[in-house]
Amino acid sequence: MRLLVSVVIAAAGSWYFFSGGKIPDVPFLKSFEPVRLYAIDTVGNSAETAIRDKGLAVYDAGVLTFYDLDGVSVWEKTFEAENPRVFADENHIVFADAEKGKLWRMDYGGETVNSLEKDFPLGGIYQNRASYLLYFGQEGNQLDVIDNKGKTITEITVPKGYILDAAISDNSSIVAVSTLSIENEKYYSSILFYNLDGTVMAGNRYDGEIIFRAFFTGMDELKALANDGVFSMSRDGDVEWEKKIEGNLSRADINDSGYIAMVFEKEDGKQAYLGIDENGEFTDETEIEEEASIVSLSGRHGAVFTNKAVRIFDMKGRLEGVIESDFEIEGGGWLGDDRIMLVYENRMEIMDIY
Repeated sequence: MRLLVSVVIAAAGSWYFFSGGKIPDVPFLKSFEPVRLYAIDTVGNSAETAIRDKGLAVYDAGVLTFYDLDGVSVWEKTFEAENPRVFADENHIVFADAEKGKLWRMDYGGETVNSLEKDFPLGGIYQNRASYLLYFGQEGNQLDVIDNKGKTITEITVPKGYILDAAISDNSSIVAVSTLSIENEKYYSSILFYNLDGTVMAGNRYDGEIIFRAFFTGMDELKALANDGVFSMSRDGDVEWEKKIEGNLSRADINDSGYIAMVFEKEDGKQAYLGIDENGEFTDETEIEEEASIVSLSGRHGAVFTNKAVRIFDMKGRLEGVIESDFEIEGGGWLGDDRIMLVYENRMEIMDIY
């Protein structure tokens, strides 16, 4: 695959960069100098990846490979999987076959720490900073939590509805569960807070809402993403702030500080990018002309991936630059605060935007 390069200086504060190849000597604005660091060729049509500031885990053609920050292969493991998923936290890489209900957890040296196998397909798998892991099925109302040694800590069965999402606090004391229920041809979501002994601490019901994501920020503050907005809750179920958007939320990400980046469809059918800081304040809003496929957030930038471009935003919601590609972009995300990865059909490229 040969990738062509072209650079165009646009409005003040923006840069445009066509992915791949040698970068011409052009005076970039705001000291932006995107540098292509390295590329990884893949065999499969859609490799699964997990990105952390320690490196990159890639599952491709039956092999899980961990690359360091310089793109050097550190170790490989062979897995057979019908529906592979790769996750990573500060301490572990998790590989799962969601269809068969199998899961393996490894340290960054490649040693398997623990594994499990369930008799149902896995729908959600999440870890906190202490490497406590929760998982639930694709259809059902039960979730389990295991500790950093692989021991089952609790098994929670929600009283009504199906689990849409779940999260565990950083101090591993609280589990929050978002459910969806349908009664008398009407739907509603619930947010339920549990202790690790399975006892319900608090809960709220939201008629006509679909709460599809839940994130803990800090020890016990929960951010929840609904179809028409975002709200923040305490562990007691009290809503601390709520922000409605004029449209429908479609993509979102959150960083460790509680900053949320999102793409939503406005009432006129156009898409827009928007940020919400940890205090619930909106940033600037920017229209996105192409259909957004991924929203990714680092500690310093937001990124919106479309079919042929990646738009980079600062933490005030202002467009910093655009990475454009001659090839279809299938995925990607941040590898640290200023390094970003673009995934193509048979290739991954990692570049530094500063």
